[in-house]
Amino acid sequence: MTINIRKDGVKKNTEWIWNLMDSDTRFLLASTITKKREISDARNVLKRGKEQAGRKPKVLITDGL
Repeated sequence: MTINIRKDGVKKNTEWIWNLMDSDTRFLLASTITKKREISDARNVLKRGKEQAGRKPKVLITDGL
């Protein structure tokens, strides 16, 4: 999801928010905001989510990145 960053009412830039949730419990496992939308950003949030859950996911739903 994109978010617009404003300062003094003026749009400065667009950043990305990454949320990783458990589909069964709806528990938020990891969340981060990045300036770019790159594979390394996706890998970082997935790594933190895996550490939080303590196991690999059975299914992963993504937007295609």
